[in-house]
Amino acid sequence: MLHKSHTTFSCCFAQVELLAKLHHCHVVPLLGYCSKFQGKFSERLLVFEYMPNGNLRDCLDGVLGEKMNWQTRVTIAIGAARGLEYLHESAAPRILHRDVKSTNILMDENWRAKVRIFFFRSLLKIFTPNRNTTYFSRDGT
Repeated sequence: MLHKSHTTFSCCFAQVELLAKLHHCHVVPLLGYCSKFQGKFSERLLVFEYMPNGNLRDCLDGVLGEKMNWQTRVTIAIGAARGLEYLHESAAPRILHRDVKSTNILMDENWRAKVRIFFFRSLLKIFTPNRNTTYFSRDGT
């Protein structure tokens, strides 16, 4: 029988492996991963590509001081939709994000929308019986 810490590590490592396999221009890429163990405690660090224009919520609110025109907003919506389509239809295994909101859509230096996937601790992994789809959902939803 594995200790809870070993099971947690295996689960987290599987999630890191899955993140590392995702390659799409509208999904924030994982650049690196580091894990440090001290006794029964562990610390993990995920490194994602830097998104200099922040999240969509801040962009819509004008936090960066710029207002987006209608064409930019449409382009961002299409980019986010393409990222979600990739996760839902083309990724192996398929991933249903289930936490789509404006703070999980990040903007790169060219205002390209990229979907952020982050599911450690607060998100659970649930497999369907046929194991073709992986669901990630927030605790309590």
